[in-house]
Amino acid sequence: MTVTTTLTTHSLTVSQKIKIHRLMNKFHRLKGKKDKLTKKNSA
Repeated sequence: MTVTTTLTTHSLTVSQKIKIHRLMNKFHRLKGKKDKLTKKNSA
C-alpha cells in the first residue's frame, strides 16, 4: 500500500498533490463531523 502511494505521488505534479491534499483534508473534516454527530445521536 505504502509503496504504491509513494510511486504515484512521485509521478504527480506539485499542483496535483496540493489538490489531492485539499480534497483529503475536506474529506477528513466531513468524516470527523459525521463521526461527532453519530456519537452524539447514539449517546
